[in-house]
Amino acid sequence: MTATWLFDYDRTSYADPAILGGINLGITRFVARRLGGELDAAARVRERDYQEFGTTLGGMVHHHDVDPEDYFDAVHSDPDLRLPGPDPELARALEGLTGPCHVFT
Repeated sequence: MTATWLFDYDRTSYADPAILGGINLGITRFVARRLGGELDAAARVRERDYQEFGTTLGGMVHHHDVDPEDYFDAVHSDPDLRLPGPDPELARALEGLTGPCHVFT
């Protein structure tokens, strides 16, 4: 039997909490812009959507007809987003795996 590896990129493939903070800020800014509100109100919408749909995006699609591509384009182009740098130790560990690997974000 061949193993299939599933990875959750957020919080498991990098150790720097500032990276997730940048992603969260980008999501909150997107929600605020889309709904025409302040960051505090957007954070409350995000929490509601997370509780109801498991993700902010799920709620934004359901309640506000957001195109997922627009969402990801905005979040991943936020000026405060920091992406993780190379991690040779992680690369070595991943190279040793056999079977298909899938990364979810």
